[in-house]
Amino acid sequence: MARITSKPTPRRSLTGFTVVALLFIGAWWLAAQYDPGFTPVALLYSVMSLITFIWYWRDKRASVHEKWRVSELTLHIMAILGGWPGACVAQQLFRHKTQKRTFRIVFVFTCGANIAFFSYLIFSTNIFAL
Repeated sequence: MARITSKPTPRRSLTGFTVVALLFIGAWWLAAQYDPGFTPVALLYSVMSLITFIWYWRDKRASVHEKWRVSELTLHIMAILGGWPGACVAQQLFRHKTQKRTFRIVFVFTCGANIAFFSYLIFSTNIFAL
């Protein structure tokens, strides 16, 4: 009797970059606990991440069903406006936009620019000074 085997399902695990993205949002919420002035930034990241996550889901679904797609420029703009943590999670969860090298390069650049800008805001306000 022949044994039927199926292909293993690829594991959907979080990459280091995705973990950094989630920690980044957590850091903003922690900063907001010490200085309520950071609450709007924490909300911005959370809301933009959720919106970006949904747009990645829509784009993945559209690609599977061969329907209208979200432009890469739109996804990059959403990432640079604070949605990059949600994009990181969506890319890994949906296995979407993880293979196209040019997209990944621009995406990492947008994340770096966003992190640099908002990190400058944190350190220029001396939030961690005692």
